Amino acid sequence: MLRSKRAMLAAVLLILLCICLVVRAVHRSRLPYQDLPELTLSAAPQMTGTVLAVTTTAPVTAQTAAETTATTGTLPLPHANEPTLPQWKYEELRKKTDDLAAQLGDLVGWIYMADSDIDYPVMQGNDNFYYLSHAPDGRAYRLGSIMLDYRNDRSFQDDASILYGHNMEYGMFGDIRSFREQSSFDAHRYGWLFTPDTAYRIEFFALAIVSGYDVLYDLPCAQTDFLERIRSQAEFDSGAEIAADDRLLALSTCAGGDLAEPRALFTGVLKEEPLHTADKEESPTD
Repeated sequence: MLRSKRAMLAAVLLILLCICLVVRAVHRSRLPYQDLPELTLSAAPQMTGTVLAVTTTAPVTAQTAAETTATTGTLPLPHANEPTLPQWKYEELRKKTDDLAAQLGDLVGWIYMADSDIDYPVMQGNDNFYYLSHAPDGRAYRLGSIMLDYRNDRSFQDDASILYGHNMEYGMFGDIRSFREQSSFDAHRYGWLFTPDTAYRIEFFALAIVSGYDVLYDLPCAQTDFLERIRSQAEFDSGAEIAADDRLLALSTCAGGDLAEPRALFTGVLKEEPLHTADKEESPTD
């Protein structure tokens, strides 16, 4: 009798565990508006729970991707510890940016990091509040959008620029939580920022925890001052040399700690990537 009850209890617990794993997988696969390139202003997405439901088409159309798939069965996946992108991924991000830029006047670019949930359009409003609670198309949306500080130059020519994103369990800048572990920090050294005019590689070098009232947020800020402040409060610093004319980009999100309204600032250097300009013009998908 006792064995029978134990077996039944074990079966129930196993079923509950399976349900939790399935729900988590489904939730993770439906991150907020990850497929926004198909968004049109005349057919805006509808709210479905905590995500925006949108339609998407297969974005991988580069000839190199097709050849790789034909010979190996898999695409050459990008990695966040490598300073290059596969051609197909470059073209996909370029197309996302171009398509949305034609629709959304506030769009300043698209940010992407391999091996993470960071894969979003970047907006810029007239203040730092609007896009905390609005989707890129302007619809009220409690999860908000990734946004560039309103005082920054939208073409990222300032000495230091800041992007803001919510600290979510899945999505936005929530993955920055894991970068507070040395192994995860070391594995996420590169990201990509596409603007309507330029593609940048982001070479991340420091993760600092600061107060939300820190002088770092008093933009515009000179590169030397921003860099000194970041490095003085960094939990991790790769020690990379930063040139006097390097432009900095920091990803800012909420963090835990004893400081007043603590924020995590994951900071890198912007490096222009001009190599694929001709490909953009000649791509058969454009």
